[in-house]
Amino acid sequence: MKITQRITDNRFSTSIKNRRGAMIVLIAVMFVILLITLTFSVDVAYMQLSRTELRAATDAAARAGTEALSRLQSEPAARAAAIDIAAENKVAGVPLVITNADITLGQTSINPIGVWNFNSGLTPENAVRVNGERTSSSASGPISLFFGGMFGIYDYEPVQVAVASQLDRDVAIVVDRSGSMGWYNRWDGLSDAIDVFISEIDNTEQTEYLSLSSYTTGAVNNQTLTADTTLIADEFDLLYPDAWTNIGGGLIKGTDSLQNDPLSRPYAAKTIILMTDGWHNTGTDPYYAAGIARDRGHTVHTIAFGSGANSTLMEDIANMTGGRFFQPLTNQELIDTFREIALTLPVILTE
Repeated sequence: MKITQRITDNRFSTSIKNRRGAMIVLIAVMFVILLITLTFSVDVAYMQLSRTELRAATDAAARAGTEALSRLQSEPAARAAAIDIAAENKVAGVPLVITNADITLGQTSINPIGVWNFNSGLTPENAVRVNGERTSSSASGPISLFFGGMFGIYDYEPVQVAVASQLDRDVAIVVDRSGSMGWYNRWDGLSDAIDVFISEIDNTEQTEYLSLSSYTTGAVNNQTLTADTTLIADEFDLLYPDAWTNIGGGLIKGTDSLQNDPLSRPYAAKTIILMTDGWHNTGTDPYYAAGIARDRGHTVHTIAFGSGANSTLMEDIANMTGGRFFQPLTNQELIDTFREIALTLPVILTE
């Protein structure tokens, strides 16, 4: 009986020792796994932080380049601004270095499903794309990991792309001041519409340059391109309805003001707002004038004001030049039309 008890005790003792040994091995394995997890999480967090820093630096460079392009109307200035701002932002403790090869100027446009696309090589340029990299082939080089070598991974190579765009526009307002504009308070409606347009333009982040042209039997450029919208309002206040309707002559004056004015900005899109309440009956052929505007890359939004206006002609001019056609029938609708055009002139940031 005692012998049996000793054997049983020895077996129990051996079992406990075996279990203790197994637990030590298990703890050691779990400790190694925990250590690996901790070291891996450190690098993952570092990678995520570096990626966020690269995103911020790339975004800042694209915005700075676009702002300089708009303000200075200079491609070299846009590139220099992007490079300088990138260098002021650190990624993994090192300033982000980009070169001219990382910067592309182009144009953004919206597709039919509402997505903005960047297209290099199109003019006028209104967007800057910056390719921010911390890779082995980039100027800043890759990002070294703390513990990646344990897994045979020594570097992290993030890439970020940012596109910023700004729709600067030079705008020519071309108004009909033929005799019929004095009927039914139409001139008062146009005056109120011009005031609303200027008010909306003054509230945009961009600085639009405006010119004012008018036409009767002849056509006149009443105010050259200016950033001072009060000059447009003051010049309009001097006008009054009289005589015939030279729509083509007015359009020529508008497109010339955008093409030839010393303040015309080479990187600004060119837009003409052409309105009439009647039919062309003297002067330059409107289709000929529209062809000139189209060939110059000028977009013409047309307004056929009232039921007596030649809507077919005005819609044709808009279609020829990639503009929009409006047909307001009342003074209030005319005001709403000018407001809508003003609100759709600026501005976008993309990607």
